[in-house]
Amino acid sequence: MAELELRGLRKVYGRTVRTEALRGIDLDVTAGEYMAIIGRSGSGKSTMLNLIGALDRPTAGEIRFHGKNLFAMDDDALALFRNRNLGFIFQFHYLLPEFNALENVLLPYRIFHGSLEAAIIKRG
Repeated sequence: MAELELRGLRKVYGRTVRTEALRGIDLDVTAGEYMAIIGRSGSGKSTMLNLIGALDRPTAGEIRFHGKNLFAMDDDALALFRNRNLGFIFQFHYLLPEFNALENVLLPYRIFHGSLEAAIIKRG
């Protein structure tokens, strides 16, 4: 069974001038599988990753993670899902300058559990 499933995924930007960024993407990713998303500029790579990361909502279609439809969740549940299940490495660095690299990486743990120090000790 696929860990991640995309079914009929579509994303359209704009109301008067409509731009179809994704047109019915179907994709299965199984546990332990590696994949790369490649394509020319403007082909929808970042749009697809933003949808998979639950940072944006699709115009149509669904994304299932372990069988659960992400976009059946409300915004609070999606935020919790991202905190517990996903990690992002953005194209441009969005590190908080007052924290070192480890503290930046552990920030989601701190937000969820309330203590960065406990996270550092636990992870060694």
